Amino acid sequence: MNGEITRNQLLELVKELVQQKRAGTLYVHTDDNHLIIVGVEGGNIVSLICGPKQGERAIPIVRRMKTGTYRLEDGVMTHRTSRSTLPSSETLLSLLSEEETAEVRDTAWVQSMLCKVLAGYLGPIAPLVCKEAVSRAGGIDSSEKLQRVVENLAGEIDSLSEAERFRVQAQKELGNLLT
Repeated sequence: MNGEITRNQLLELVKELVQQKRAGTLYVHTDDNHLIIVGVEGGNIVSLICGPKQGERAIPIVRRMKTGTYRLEDGVMTHRTSRSTLPSSETLLSLLSEEETAEVRDTAWVQSMLCKVLAGYLGPIAPLVCKEAVSRAGGIDSSEKLQRVVENLAGEIDSLSEAERFRVQAQKELGNLLT
């Protein structure tokens, strides 16, 4: 089974696998270029992986997903998440179903993503400029502060067209975190 999928369809498919006590691995390549792996065995979610993030740390990435392509492989899965980082299937489904809030939970990841995007415009000085902008804004723990930081960073780019491209790229990378 494969094709296009939205976040809501992904959640429904995982719920269906859990309710039917099926075993399978769901691979989703999101529109923002993440690979999400969800494994279910005997009606339990045994794996939630997105890049190096596993378990609860992968939840924000799934919440930001809009669309993607997927492939479902039936049978016993090979990817497993440590039980210590994985809540119960019911809790996971509930957490995944919640909409992303205006609170920024993984500020280290967000800051590193901003630095990575900014480096394409400012080069090796980008991490220092990014760190200073975050400090001046008082952090990036809310979408309002994050938006302010993005605007300040865009202001550091000399070309107006490149500054706009930076804004678009930051929006693409950070999705719902930016208002």
